[in-house]
Amino acid sequence: MTYLIPHLEVKVNGAWRDLTARADLCALAGASVQWGTSEIGKQPEPSVLAFTLRDLHGELAANPTWLTGRAVRLWFGPGHTVVFNGIIATGLSVKPLHDGWQVRCTATSLMVLWKRLRDEGPTSDLSKNIKDKLHWNVRPADRVAEMNRRAEAVGAPQIVDDMPFNISSKNCIMPQLKGEYPSQLTLLHDSFMDYSLPLWYEHPDDNSLRALRVGAGALVCLDARATACVYVMSEGKAYKPLDAAYARSAREFQLLPPYTGVTVKFKTMRTEGRRNQNDTVEFTASVSDVEVNVKSDTLPQEIRDNVKNLVVDSDLLYGHSVSAPIDYTTWSPFTADETALKTLIDNIVTRLTPSGITLDADDMPESLQSKYMQPRPLAAIMFADTKLPFDAIGPYAMIGGTLSIDARHERIHVRHDITLTPIATPLSATATWAQIPSAWTAKYQTAEASIDHLCRTTSFLTSNAQ
Repeated sequence: MTYLIPHLEVKVNGAWRDLTARADLCALAGASVQWGTSEIGKQPEPSVLAFTLRDLHGELAANPTWLTGRAVRLWFGPGHTVVFNGIIATGLSVKPLHDGWQVRCTATSLMVLWKRLRDEGPTSDLSKNIKDKLHWNVRPADRVAEMNRRAEAVGAPQIVDDMPFNISSKNCIMPQLKGEYPSQLTLLHDSFMDYSLPLWYEHPDDNSLRALRVGAGALVCLDARATACVYVMSEGKAYKPLDAAYARSAREFQLLPPYTGVTVKFKTMRTEGRRNQNDTVEFTASVSDVEVNVKSDTLPQEIRDNVKNLVVDSDLLYGHSVSAPIDYTTWSPFTADETALKTLIDNIVTRLTPSGITLDADDMPESLQSKYMQPRPLAAIMFADTKLPFDAIGPYAMIGGTLSIDARHERIHVRHDITLTPIATPLSATATWAQIPSAWTAKYQTAEASIDHLCRTTSFLTSNAQ
């Protein structure tokens, strides 16, 4: 387990100081990183690191404020993979032990800095008649660039995303009215909320913000070895299954809230000109919500009668262009986006989702630990050769969890308690050749065949070819 050697560092006078390397000062007794979200209807909050230090000589116990407010990061060696990057918050406690002191601290990840940024946004000549009443009235690419500039100035994560959901090429994001100053994190959540339902996560290894699109479509396909895998269309990437022997289950499964549809609160913005007492035309702007419902049409009628919609907010301008101010266009979905969203609802309502899933480093080879033992999302998880007591062929997305490190008794133990949610994939249990995207090409470096492979291939072609 050479990958999972934890190091805790704090920044002192602009330089990182490794507390775990100073056994004469203190040692890391344990740590946990709580990250992500518990359901797709909630955006991830900043991650929280709780850690415990063994203070052998009482230096920290005598001066507990020395840690408060400092930058802190937790990383695994020897590859220096950062799993938390944040600021030590209040909540420090000190406890005497027989051989020293125990110091407990909490820290909040750097995403919290996005919540503190509330300054007025940039302006441009878009919407000329009312530009003096607006801010953040810039094109999407300029909005992202300004967000990143402000984030960089305070050391916060940067947006690293190519926004492939047909927004960046249009001026279809509602500008903010003067006097309204949402946090920059809220602005990010609402600016790009479309039918792909992006959840914005921080990636501490490169201090970035990236979107996991839980509403985007995915297909269960076969790879060149006739092994099932998940192809996520928004990423153009296939994910290999995880051997179920690497997962520990609490043997509890749940049906998530029985949503029958998604309600997206889009925006319309109207301008109106009136002559004032000086006989000049004065323009005003108003914003209102437009609720658009996407409902499943394949769920049993008994479920559809129990109306419960997942509600999300969006700053995308929706509807006819006449409702938008001058120089703005409006957003409209693709048919494929709406189909994927309906498919997501079908999956959430009808598929059992495992709860109490733990990935334990003791069960997992080192080659996989760097992927699964990190507090960041994964777009698609399947379990191969399942030994879990349910059909866990999947696929699911990992949207949150708690990464725990126990470094007591001279032994490092790492586990990851994860939260899974179904992703939008056709409910047909059998993969077919027709589901493999035509643009997905395979490169063969080696070839092998056995009686088992030939039998599987013959069986597949006989029963599933279309």
